[in-house]
Amino acid sequence: MSFIPWLVFTRYFYVSSLIIYSKNTSGSMANNILAIRNDRFGEFLLNIPAFRALKQANPGSRLTLMVNPYAADLAKHIDGVDEVVRWENRKHSFKDVLKLSSELKKKRFDLCVIFNPTKESNIISYLAGIPLRLGYSRKWGFLLNRRLADKKALAEKHEVEYNLDLVRLIGADIQDKALSLSVNDDIIINSLKALGLSGNQGLVAIHPWTSDPVKQWQPEQFRKLAQELIADPALKLVVIG
Repeated sequence: MSFIPWLVFTRYFYVSSLIIYSKNTSGSMANNILAIRNDRFGEFLLNIPAFRALKQANPGSRLTLMVNPYAADLAKHIDGVDEVVRWENRKHSFKDVLKLSSELKKKRFDLCVIFNPTKESNIISYLAGIPLRLGYSRKWGFLLNRRLADKKALAEKHEVEYNLDLVRLIGADIQDKALSLSVNDDIIINSLKALGLSGNQGLVAIHPWTSDPVKQWQPEQFRKLAQELIADPALKLVVIG
């Protein structure tokens, strides 16, 4: 998306974002929540505890996730998720941003949490008229009214904890940090059968690739780990990716 059209409105956005107010901006209980995480698959999974914390802090609330299309099917299997909106992680046209903003505005969200900061997400949350907008203080973070410094690059804690730090700004937290999914047993059983496996076996999955070269473990290290695992007769090793 070209952001040139937005330059005309920058001053308006900045001033109005400072003065806009509603009862929901205090961080009180939300009834309709939009959570945005539409980047890498792995990073999306590490937000599951934060999603759970939002639901626990807001009993009876409705939770919608805005995700990259390839993560949409998985998102539907996260406990507490009521709806999934697909929004690809790329630059969109000015028209597309306005269209999505208008669609989200009709849903009347009262809280938006942006877990991966982008100008588009910050703009969309603002134009959708969501009263409480929570995210990081960069990439036009002035459009948000709850902001946290983005320190993930320092790698001082696990990604799960960084995600929880964001929702802790509005009092949401949780002890259960499991990356759990709700999947029909038949799907699991049939998938295992297709691989010649059974649910009674100890399974270990290895995913030896990453889209980020900085995070890439050396193939030799994966080979050594695999050899140690297959030495245990109680375990079955599955390579995925």
